[in-house]
Amino acid sequence: MIGYLPRVLLVMLPMIVGGAASFAQVDERDARSRRVLELQRTGRYEDAIELAKEHAKAIEAHYGERHPEYAAALRSLAGLFQETRRPRMAVPLLQRALAIDEASLGPNHPVVAIDLNELGVLLTDANRFSDAEPLLWRALTIDEENLGADHRNVAVDLFNIGVLFRRANRLAEAEPLLGRALEIEERNFGPTHPRVAVVLTDLAMLLKASDRAVEAGQLNRRARAIYEKGSRPLAPSPAAAKKPVVRTQPPRPPPRPSPTPVETEIQRVR
Repeated sequence: MIGYLPRVLLVMLPMIVGGAASFAQVDERDARSRRVLELQRTGRYEDAIELAKEHAKAIEAHYGERHPEYAAALRSLAGLFQETRRPRMAVPLLQRALAIDEASLGPNHPVVAIDLNELGVLLTDANRFSDAEPLLWRALTIDEENLGADHRNVAVDLFNIGVLFRRANRLAEAEPLLGRALEIEERNFGPTHPRVAVVLTDLAMLLKASDRAVEAGQLNRRARAIYEKGSRPLAPSPAAAKKPVVRTQPPRPPPRPSPTPVETEIQRVR
């Protein structure tokens, strides 16, 4: 739920495996994470939710209720609830994850920006614009300070705020935000990348709502050409914000255990 594409974190969280933890325990957690992802991909959401709940309980038992790994498990479960249109179940999970990460990592940590974005996007999707806006602005501030003004994560932040403004019919405020997001994506990925097409699609929607049909058509045609060259990205709106729900990667051979869910989330786009 962090925007239209997966995000990258700046700082690796430490892998903390309890003194008594065995490789078998690590492998079991990894297998559970992979199974949740498989269930999600095949549309078996109820089974995925039940297994994600089990996964969160196991992470809590191992790391404790105040650990960032537990916050990551809560985010994953919240993502499933959002995909199945149960925002009332997702919001308290994201709020709890945010509180854990703020307390354990500090209020300006990049992981906190993820929490803020996911919660802000979910609230935007529920048309709770006044609640979502300060969260998304704060996420933008954190990412600009940690990553720089031209980072791809900043583009995601700008996009999310722009979408909020567009949906709230604050079109004049939305356009420069989406325009800046487009510029950043083009600089980082080139003019024909699917990430660029996502921003073009939403910007075209804004222009159409502003009675600028000719300009909107031009952007739509450009986005369509990009989509036709390759596979379509996750979604042009924050509704599909958090995919995949549980991030995994192949286990590493001993003596190093497989990465934890939060570490994998940090590594997945570099």
